[in-house]
Amino acid sequence: MDGESGGDSEASCGPPPEVEPFAVFGLKACDLRAMDILDKVFLERGFEDPFYVARRGALFIIATDCVTPGPGCLCSVMGGLPYPERGYDLNVAPAKEGFLVEPGSQQGREFMTRHAAIFGDAPGELVRGETGSGPRSRRGLRA
Repeated sequence: MDGESGGDSEASCGPPPEVEPFAVFGLKACDLRAMDILDKVFLERGFEDPFYVARRGALFIIATDCVTPGPGCLCSVMGGLPYPERGYDLNVAPAKEGFLVEPGSQQGREFMTRHAAIFGDAPGELVRGETGSGPRSRRGLRA
């Protein structure tokens, strides 16, 4: 008995509703680290939250580089990087003449292939990281 409702404490909410695919834009490397922690809690360690699983499975993550990390930001304090290395589908980084886009998952690669008309080849100096912005991108987003 759970004391308040008089019912069993292990109540069931039923199966999660079907979740339409959705995207979140603008996540930074520190946000992706936080999502790693949430994934460990809700997807691993012998317990899977079916509602979290449903939403996480429908999520397309578009990350962005942190162009000006502050002195108190997680990447500065914890020795992280101001750009994501994993945990995203696409990463968008500002560049002199537009944006660099890097796929970080199979889903991101498929997106870039399906929408190839909006992407162009990035100049060599940007691919090599000579701009100092950090991304290892191979494609530019057409303006």
